[in-house]
Amino acid sequence: MQINLEKGAAKNVIDLINATNGSALTSAEIALGQPAEWTDPEGINTRNTSLTVTAVPDSGYAGTVEVRYRRLDLASLASGKTLSYTKGDTSTLQTLLESVATQLGVVEEAVKLDVDAMPVVPEGDESVTINIVSRTDSLLYVGMAPVTVYPMPPVDINVNDEITTQDLDGFDEPVA
Repeated sequence: MQINLEKGAAKNVIDLINATNGSALTSAEIALGQPAEWTDPEGINTRNTSLTVTAVPDSGYAGTVEVRYRRLDLASLASGKTLSYTKGDTSTLQTLLESVATQLGVVEEAVKLDVDAMPVVPEGDESVTINIVSRTDSLLYVGMAPVTVYPMPPVDINVNDEITTQDLDGFDEPVA
């Protein structure tokens, strides 16, 4: 099943549970636990995540069940793509994250950047590399992918601001 970018992470997982089981469970009926890395000890099952699903009290359901599924690796999603961002006057970490999440085609709430402040490109460097990473509680993704951040391009100066006198004196004739 494809992840629906218009839905949140939990809704995507509930949709996956429903699609696999022919059910119509909702978040009012089941609660999702924290995802955990999972590896099949026999190496047959390719799923990489286990998740405890618990019935919501008074929902008409009871108990818990562990499900296993495959979260997507951000590095694999980024394969063949160049994730980049060029800073602008109004750039923030949020606009950077939004841009990269859109380029990568991921649900923004399930990822973050590995920096706490807007990256600064050192003087003399063309760019700086940061990473988009899955959140530790991400229901949809694992891993990370590199992002190249470019500095704000130089602002063009209006030539009218530089040439304020339009009546030039002209050239002098050569001295004889």
